[in-house]
Amino acid sequence: MRTGHWKGKQIPEEIKLKMRGKRRPLSEEHKQKLRGRTGEKSHLWRGGTTPEHTLRFYTPEWREVSKRIRERDGFRCQKCGGKGWEVHHKIPFRIGGENTEDNLITLCGRCHRIQEALLLPEMRNNLGQFKKIIFRAGTEQKEG
Repeated sequence: MRTGHWKGKQIPEEIKLKMRGKRRPLSEEHKQKLRGRTGEKSHLWRGGTTPEHTLRFYTPEWREVSKRIRERDGFRCQKCGGKGWEVHHKIPFRIGGENTEDNLITLCGRCHRIQEALLLPEMRNNLGQFKKIIFRAGTEQKEG
């Protein structure tokens, strides 16, 4: 969303080009300074506190499994049939669901958000029954 002078107006191409041109490439000297600020030397360092879910998801094994699932499903959303790139856990990983082919499906971003929104209240209210509900939903999907 634009603010200020251009709010609600179409920006002419020549102005867009000028605005893009304001970014100067980094000098080699500056690049060298930045290279030394990684890990513990970075001002963003938090003591190696990568969230646990990040460590579990961004592994070579997860990339391989998710690629296989997308290929199995033909890169199509298993709910609406649109283009699907997101791999969804029927039983969420955070409560013990596994990265197995029978627990994973390909969804588009919209359907994935809807699925997650539907699952969250059920998880909060009745965690004990959650796996039974997911199992029923999974069998209904295979039949339908």
